[in-house]
Amino acid sequence: MSSVHSVFSQNLQEYTDLALENNPEIQKFELQYGIASEKVNEVNSLPNTEFNLGVMAIKPEMEMPMERFRVSVMQMLPWFGTITARENYVTSMADAQYIEITIAKRKLTLSVSQFYYQLYEIKAKQDVLDKNIALLQSYEKLALTSLEVGKASAVDVLRLQIRQNELQQEKDILIQQYKGIQAALNSLMNRDYDEAVSVVSSMGIPEDDSFNGYESLEVNPELFKFDKLYQSVEQSELLN
Repeated sequence: MSSVHSVFSQNLQEYTDLALENNPEIQKFELQYGIASEKVNEVNSLPNTEFNLGVMAIKPEMEMPMERFRVSVMQMLPWFGTITARENYVTSMADAQYIEITIAKRKLTLSVSQFYYQLYEIKAKQDVLDKNIALLQSYEKLALTSLEVGKASAVDVLRLQIRQNELQQEKDILIQQYKGIQAALNSLMNRDYDEAVSVVSSMGIPEDDSFNGYESLEVNPELFKFDKLYQSVEQSELLN
């Protein structure tokens, strides 16, 4: 087995969780959603009450206390219906931002899955090459033994050696491909590009795939995104 595979193998879900937790793009969307959600809370609160204290410049002979100091209190109250309209607007914007997070997470999950399956495919090909190379080595030993007793020719041995070299070259190419895809997958998880990524040795096909079927189109976040953006435009027009 190639040295690019470590003893411990992780499944797809573990790498997906790492990517969702560490990916800078996801963190950016979550920060934007947090800001949008905070604006919703700000809309529901009234502005701070303003207190003003003034000291009047008066002549010494004026001793009326009420004429020396002046205190005022002011509370800004929004126009009737303004809070509701503004709340609807910022809420629709926050909802649209949340859907952006959902879309980004789905795209990231898809990318991680694609890279993981490519690594799995390369590993499977390497395993086949390892078995074929081992088999050719056994044939070569038999051919050398037969050559000593005159039952095989040097050409037969040479052919086996050439075929082994060809398979080894194919294996070396796969190793480089594995390292390239491994680097791409590590970038999605915000890790060092050369950090080892190990895949499982076998993988089954799920019997129940919820992503296949027309029902998944009804909850497509891309469609929800445009609905929420349209709602935010409508709410924005109500404020004007």
